[in-house]
Amino acid sequence: AASSSSSVVMTTSWLTLDRCANCGSQDASCKKCGACLAVAYCDRECQSTHRALHREECDAVVAMRRADDDARAFTLAMQ
Repeated sequence: AASSSSSVVMTTSWLTLDRCANCGSQDASCKKCGACLAVAYCDRECQSTHRALHREECDAVVAMRRADDDARAFTLAMQ
């Protein structure tokens, strides 16, 4: 992964939301990351363990969603 958020490499694109991003166990009851909604975890322990690896990507996904929301709001305001 890259060191700056402007060049973040998305590392979890192969994951599905029914598979834990940390341990890989497949479970339909996995809970999504509350911030980015892009990865899921089978329990809090796995989420906590994976957080250091996920943090930069999570922040980038959240920033992209905010920028997209801001752009939509601006477009609607200009109509």
